[in-house]
Amino acid sequence: MTEYTENNAFGQRLLKVLEQRGISQKQLADELGCVESAVTAWIRGTGFPSKKYLRPLCTFLKVSLDWLYAFHESENSNITWTETYPNYMSKADIIVVKKGIEAFRLLINDRLPSAEVQSKLGDRETLRSAIKIALNTRSLQITHVQVDENRETLLESYFPGLEAHVANIPNFDTDMIRTEIVSFLAANEVFDELHFQNVGVGAGYTLSRVAQLTTPRQRNGTKWIPLMQVPGETVNHLSANFVANLLATQHPGSSALYFPHMHGNPSDYARRMYNRIKEEMLDMGHIFCTVNGLEKERADVKTRFRTADGETHTSWDAEILLGKNVTSFAMEILGLFLDGQSKPIAIENSVLSEEIYPDMPKDNKEEIIETVKRVAGSGRVWIVATGRYKAPSVLTALQNGLCNGLVIDAEIADYIIAKKQNPEK
Repeated sequence: MTEYTENNAFGQRLLKVLEQRGISQKQLADELGCVESAVTAWIRGTGFPSKKYLRPLCTFLKVSLDWLYAFHESENSNITWTETYPNYMSKADIIVVKKGIEAFRLLINDRLPSAEVQSKLGDRETLRSAIKIALNTRSLQITHVQVDENRETLLESYFPGLEAHVANIPNFDTDMIRTEIVSFLAANEVFDELHFQNVGVGAGYTLSRVAQLTTPRQRNGTKWIPLMQVPGETVNHLSANFVANLLATQHPGSSALYFPHMHGNPSDYARRMYNRIKEEMLDMGHIFCTVNGLEKERADVKTRFRTADGETHTSWDAEILLGKNVTSFAMEILGLFLDGQSKPIAIENSVLSEEIYPDMPKDNKEEIIETVKRVAGSGRVWIVATGRYKAPSVLTALQNGLCNGLVIDAEIADYIIAKKQNPEK
């Protein structure tokens, strides 16, 4: 029999009411349209039902949401979350997780800057690790994020056909938590509504968290298509192949394709795999990706490619990174460096030296961009992003028809709205 985790009041109450009603976990899963393993995870405290399932669950079991919910709430009720400690955790692990949860509370409830939280609880790396462990072990799980409907309406009025989801969260300076909040929104407000079709995915920590936070669901025939490949051991755990495989693991009946390395003289097998990717791209209904862009650091323009969990942080001088074409650089999406008109720019004389698509001529890069635009015209291309420095790239994507779906924070929304209201600033 499935047991609930200690301190997991939600799982305890769910198991209790199922036993009282004589309802099996499979019966509940069938009623809700999810897989049985998802219900098991809710009881054990290793998962939590998304917004899509909560109300039908309460209706079917004839219990109130207030009774079933066991959550901690921020002062303005914009964010709710659960705090549990899985049975397998040692006392030492629980100490670390508690520190991560305490840091989360100080950042969300008290809205303290990260420097002040560090002065109370420990250095930046210690807190980053503690928060990450709390999130990855699901000891800390966000259960609700309020959206800002006013910002969403404004954005959708400026860009007809756009579907915008804007997290109504305070502007605090911790990338990982901001990313977790927006990733939760993408997983629960967007992924749950996807139909069974080909879905393209990019790379990065943000998309890996979106994949991990999705509710397991039977998706017979869905193919997760990685749309880029980045060489190097340091980013393999955040690659598009990793994200695609994670989604295939989360969702029974679906499968992941593989984007091969194409360096030097690729094998026939690698070429066949790459050609299959190109074929399946023709039937994509959705794409999920993020963007990178330029920011100001001190007095110099630099470009920042940093994962939100802080594991991979590289800040290159933009002129070194992009060579003589730095002035034309506007954004990066799916590993492609584009100008303000979404045209690929040459980077042969830069430190990257065509690492993303090493043997791909410019025409093929433009073909990928045209594929993204085609999907945006017939389906949805979603950009999931947080942070002011990514805002210009998101705006460039919108202006050039590279996306028609956004899951973002208020910082990005405010930048885009300000630019539309006063383009000269």
